[in-house]
Amino acid sequence: MASGTNYLQEYEQAEKAYQEGNFPHAAEIIDRLAEEFGDNPNVLLLKGHIHFAGFQNYQLAKEQYQLVLDLNPGQEIAECAQDGIVQVEQAWQSQSYDFDIDSDEDDQVDWLQEIDGDMSDLTQYPDMTEFPESKLSDNSMVSSDLTEFNLDDLDQ
Repeated sequence: MASGTNYLQEYEQAEKAYQEGNFPHAAEIIDRLAEEFGDNPNVLLLKGHIHFAGFQNYQLAKEQYQLVLDLNPGQEIAECAQDGIVQVEQAWQSQSYDFDIDSDEDDQVDWLQEIDGDMSDLTQYPDMTEFPESKLSDNSMVSSDLTEFNLDDLDQ
């Protein structure tokens, strides 16, 4: 078991690597500390932060934050862990897709294939050049003759 001095030095190295954005190095150190000090809420909290911010591994980060709360730490650390859980949940919700975090990659590919319909037959849609003039807006900027439209005429 590492002495208190070694623990403090290694924890500070992990924290520094995290703050500098060197997440692989931070994770290497904090994982080693977590093996030895798995009941230390500071170690678990930093491990959660590293995996959340550095690797977007939301599931592992949330597990670490929950372990912190299970240890009944002081109020400040508990609030940090709770904030971490809230951030993880917000990150999951803000993703542009709605994948189940526990699903495997094949399920995700199937979902993408379901929404990718066959767009090759667009003949079912009417030709807009045949749209009656009376249905167009009275706006003088609208022209039913799209052949006169030129992207080069638009201001940048």
